[in-house]
Amino acid sequence: MVFVTVWRARLLAALCAIVPAATSSDARATFDSGLVRRHPDVPPVHALAHDARGFLWVGASRGLYRFDGAGFRRVTPLGFGAVVAVAADPRGRVWLARRQAAETSVYVYEDGRLERDETLGAATAPGPTALAVDGSGRLWATSPRGVFVEQQG
Repeated sequence: MVFVTVWRARLLAALCAIVPAATSSDARATFDSGLVRRHPDVPPVHALAHDARGFLWVGASRGLYRFDGAGFRRVTPLGFGAVVAVAADPRGRVWLARRQAAETSVYVYEDGRLERDETLGAATAPGPTALAVDGSGRLWATSPRGVFVEQQG
C-alpha cells in the first residue's frame, strides 16, 4: 500500500465527492440522547464510523468498540490507548489511529484480528488525526504533514 500527499485542488474535488449532498430543510434527524446513559461502560468518544454490515465503530479514550444496535463490545485489549480516528472500508476492514502517550499508530481490524499498519503510520508521522474512506474504497488520512490517500494498484 502506498500513500501520497494530495495537492489542494485534488483535495477539494475529493472532499466534494465524499461529503454527501445536503437534503431538504424539511428533513429532520432523530438522536437518542439516552444511548450513553444506557451504556455507561463506554468511555468518552473521539470518533465514529459506520460499516456496510450496519455496525457502528466507536473510537474512545480506552479503545475501539463495536455497537450492534443493542450493546457495545470492546474489540481492543485493555490498556490499548485512545482511538482518535476510525474508518470502515468496503472490504470489511476497520482502520483506526491509536494515541498512546505522544505516539499515534495506525491499526487495521479485520476478521477479529488487530494488526499494526506501518505503511500509513510512517507516511503520516507523527500519525493521522483523521481517517476516511471514499466511494471507491480508498483510505484517506490527515496529519500535521498534510493529506494522504491510498494509491490503488
